[in-house]
Amino acid sequence: MTDYHTVYKGPEGETTQWEDIQRRLGNLPPKAPVWKPDAYTPQAEEVRDRAWVDSREADELSDLEDECADDRFLEEYRLKRIAELQAAARRPRF
Repeated sequence: MTDYHTVYKGPEGETTQWEDIQRRLGNLPPKAPVWKPDAYTPQAEEVRDRAWVDSREADELSDLEDECADDRFLEEYRLKRIAELQAAARRPRF
């Protein structure tokens, strides 16, 4: 058979007046505190200066160089594509 009963739930931690009265009279146990996540604190980024580069091995530096080359390529492609879109927008439509 189908269950025709609908249960409506409010936001977490919200109570009804009836529940509040029952808790005050001691008929219901105390309400558990609402869980809240800790505040976001970003981690400090590692400073990459001359001393950091000097302390790295050649393999690590070549890997970083490859990543930078990819970033440069993507940036160049992005700028090229933006220029193409701007040129197409300047062209008359009709």
